[in-house]
Order: sequence, then C-alpha cells, then structure tokens
Amino acid sequence: MELDPNKVQLTSHAELHRIAEERMRNKVPDLSLPQSEEDVQKIVHVLEVRQIELEIQNEEFRDSRYEVETTRDQYVDLFETAPIGYFTLDRNGIITAVNLAGANLLQIMRPLIVGQCFEKYLTAEYP
Repeated sequence: MELDPNKVQLTSHAELHRIAEERMRNKVPDLSLPQSEEDVQKIVHVLEVRQIELEIQNEEFRDSRYEVETTRDQYVDLFETAPIGYFTLDRNGIITAVNLAGANLLQIMRPLIVGQCFEKYLTAEYP
C-alpha cells in the first residue's frame, strides 16, 4: 500500500518563510511607529511571547506528526501481513491497493492487480 508522500510531508521551514514573506509583501503595512521606549518594549515583548507560542505549536505538530506516522506504519504493517486478502477500492471499484494475501488469492503479482476493476475478479456466483 503506497501513500502519497506529498500529503504526508509538512512544509519545510524555508518554504514557510518564503510564503510568509510573500504574504507580507501583499499586506498593507501599518506605518505607525512606536512613540516611546515603552511602546518598543511592549512590541518586543509581544513578539517574544508569539515566538514562544510558535515554538510550542511546532513541538506539538512534531509530536502529532510522530503519532500519525507511527499509527500509519502500524496500519500498513497490519494490512500487509494480514492472513486474509484485503483490497482497497476507489469509488468506481478500481483497486488502489492489495495486500500480499489478496495477490496470492488471485495468484497475480500485485502491480498487475492495482488499477484493475475489482469486479473483473468476481465469479458469476457473486454478482
């Protein structure tokens, strides 16, 4: 069973930075400058707090990603090593994935099964 790696990967730091810079260019700037040292300190404080919030979110996203990847790996292992045949179909009944037991059941190599209509492998007794 193959997953689309583009959907699993998170956006890289460099790509996030590029997107943020692009959005910043399109944003109407607030041209009001701080009027006092106290205003500057407040702005710096807000930015530091926001940075810490983002670092915490980043840690949480990493933890979530690890959990998702672990669960995915367990599912893939279960799917692949199951003693019975499993077939994953799209809405049209086209086989998108098959485990080893399913391929052995049909006595066909897996790459030749994927992309085929599941109905093709049913006998007349099971319409």
